[in-house]
Amino acid sequence: MKKVGTLILKRKLILPEDYSNLIDEKGYEIFLNNCLSTLKDLGYNVVSFDNGDIIYEKENSEEAHFYLDNLLRIYLQADDNEKNTAIQNHFSKLKDQTKAYDYLYKDFDYAKQFLKVLLKADDILPNNDAFVYQKLPKSFDIFGLRF
Repeated sequence: MKKVGTLILKRKLILPEDYSNLIDEKGYEIFLNNCLSTLKDLGYNVVSFDNGDIIYEKENSEEAHFYLDNLLRIYLQADDNEKNTAIQNHFSKLKDQTKAYDYLYKDFDYAKQFLKVLLKADDILPNNDAFVYQKLPKSFDIFGLRF
């Protein structure tokens, strides 16, 4: 993992193999720098990054991950003048909203409009214990709140 002291990458960045058919090294470096800059602006404490994974420290000193697969695809589909906005919107939506969650958990009649179900392959996440899910053959469905 590369440790983040400044947002400027001192060593040559290695393009993750999974992204080699999507973007070249220079494009990936620009994308990653934009991601790291946006996270800094949003107040995230980025610890390290490597292979399409940004590790940051949560307020309770726990490590958490941002996997960049979906964001990279969104970024590549955006117009050139909208690429930075796509990154900012993505990470802004992921910001911790504990107070909103607490409110929604207390009022299920109101919260039900935000419920959604996602069907994903069973290997999509390294730690499925962090989600409410129902095991189906070769998949699991995630119940989440989107607001």
